[in-house]
Amino acid sequence: PETPAEFDFAIAECGGTWTATPEANEARPISCITWFEALAFCATEGKRLPTEAEWEYAASGGDEQRIYPWGDEAPASELAVFGCLFDGDAACTDADLPVAGSLAAGAGRFGQLDLAGSLWEWTLDAYAPYTATACENCASLGVENEPRVFRGGDYKFDDPASLRA
Repeated sequence: PETPAEFDFAIAECGGTWTATPEANEARPISCITWFEALAFCATEGKRLPTEAEWEYAASGGDEQRIYPWGDEAPASELAVFGCLFDGDAACTDADLPVAGSLAAGAGRFGQLDLAGSLWEWTLDAYAPYTATACENCASLGVENEPRVFRGGDYKFDDPASLRA
């Protein structure tokens, strides 16, 4: 979006969690943003998106190579926000996407929360197939219109495989 009004419209049309005024959604993860918007937000905070390799390292517990951020135990509603299970109601509603960090039992090895479930997370990389050779500084920056990599699963997805590191 080129203007704040266009941004507001794009987010409203998507039905995401973002609002222009501080409200209850402020502690919830932001949904319906593009890779460019995520990148710009990080830049305004003096940060950057993690590379795909960095995200996977954190989510798998580094050299522990966990299946999920919390370990190898199968996903459950107290470990990850997925399958519209958070509010205990069978219907999928906004109440199934809680505030960030709501499930401490699902914390990763390094203390990070919400790497599995909640909302998909953008990484810095453009999509590229994995290679068989080891690499250093593996980011695939690609070109402007290449699809970007996201990881971690989503609160609406009911497939536990999407939560794997």
